[in-house]
Amino acid sequence: RRRLKSKGRGAASRAEQAAEVTESGPHSAVVVDDEKMIRAVVSRQMKRMSVPLVGTLEDGDMLLECLNGLAEPPTCVLLDIVMRRSDGVEVLIELRTQEKWKDLPVYAMTSNVEALERYKEVGFNGLIGKPFDRAALRKMLVHSAAVRRSEKAGAEFLVV
Repeated sequence: RRRLKSKGRGAASRAEQAAEVTESGPHSAVVVDDEKMIRAVVSRQMKRMSVPLVGTLEDGDMLLECLNGLAEPPTCVLLDIVMRRSDGVEVLIELRTQEKWKDLPVYAMTSNVEALERYKEVGFNGLIGKPFDRAALRKMLVHSAAVRRSEKAGAEFLVV
């Protein structure tokens, strides 16, 4: 049997972190990033947290078609900002014009953390700075659950 290592005093074990994600509700996600490696890493991390990815897209111009084709909406979207064919900010602005998607939790996934205020203004629910780890994804999932339940914690812009 493998033993779980704790990173310092008071650090949550992997089991405790997984329980936090599970307890916050069922999750599913769409990941949009033009870098294949980022999509693969996010997919692997989500799988380890038992979160199904209902879409992994290489560009934002594919997002609306993907969302509209799903039987059940995802619980959150991770959206890259700088992609080959589209701009994540513009993709989000278009997404928010549609009633069906105006409240969907969407998180900017970028290394350009200086544009934080812009991401807030256009309607992102949070920012996940690249590079990120599983703990950041876990915080985002818990936050997205609060957003969906309209809790005060979910109303705050998440930065991880």
